Amino acid sequence: MKPILILLVEDDEDVFDSVSEELLAAGYEVAGARTAAQALAYLKEGHHPSAMLIDFMMPDATASALLDACRADPQLAGIPALVMSAARPRDLLARGVERFLQKPFHPDKLQEELTRLLQMTS
Repeated sequence: MKPILILLVEDDEDVFDSVSEELLAAGYEVAGARTAAQALAYLKEGHHPSAMLIDFMMPDATASALLDACRADPQLAGIPALVMSAARPRDLLARGVERFLQKPFHPDKLQEELTRLLQMTS
């Protein structure tokens, strides 16, 4: 069985390490990016993760901008994404973010939402 690769896009080192550890412990492979630009470059190199887990506010862009760039590219448009944010749900929805995980979150909630996301796309 092919391992499930998750692209984790998070600029905060502590959050990145914590979420990455949770994903690895759950048996996922993890690729990381600290900015939207790094994530997009990784994807444009031909990598195709099973899903992306994206921090909403990054130094160079929002998750919305990254998702818009992915939607505009037929090779990337189908990659499902879950946005992590402390913003209010209605604010995220207004910015086009449909799937999100409210920060702070419990590791079990992360696993639950990621499992749901992967099931929706399989």
